[in-house]
Amino acid sequence: MMAPGSILLGIVMLMAFVVVAAWPWLRPVRQRPTHKGADPRLAYKALVASIRELDFDYQAGLVTEEDYRRLRDHLARRAAALLQEIDHRTTQEAELEAQIEAMVRALRTQRRQPAVKPSPMGGPLCPRCGHQGEADDRFCARCGQSLTGEVTVTS
Repeated sequence: MMAPGSILLGIVMLMAFVVVAAWPWLRPVRQRPTHKGADPRLAYKALVASIRELDFDYQAGLVTEEDYRRLRDHLARRAAALLQEIDHRTTQEAELEAQIEAMVRALRTQRRQPAVKPSPMGGPLCPRCGHQGEADDRFCARCGQSLTGEVTVTS
């Protein structure tokens, strides 16, 4: 008759073996990575590398001609689609950059224009509090707002 400790040890070892052997089936299935939202330039480079590898395998005799033609056509169609996406994104990026540049120019032009127009009474009116300043004032005497239209940074 076997000792109870030996039986218990055997059961624990059997359970550990079952868990290790079944681990690949117990893990969640990982989805194949897609290139949605990723940089299509990287995906295109990977496809070109796959085509080169397929060409090498065909020349080495590792792939039948039928499989080679089918796989190469599939990879070439995917690469062409990625090139179209790259062209489309490049156009969109150029349009977006042009819009950003136009906005920056507008802001710079707006910054150069005086924020306060002189009042018919002599000095400028403060845009913040409406106080009438003197003709040579650069700041409002009441609230300290700049009257020249320049942006001042205080620490």
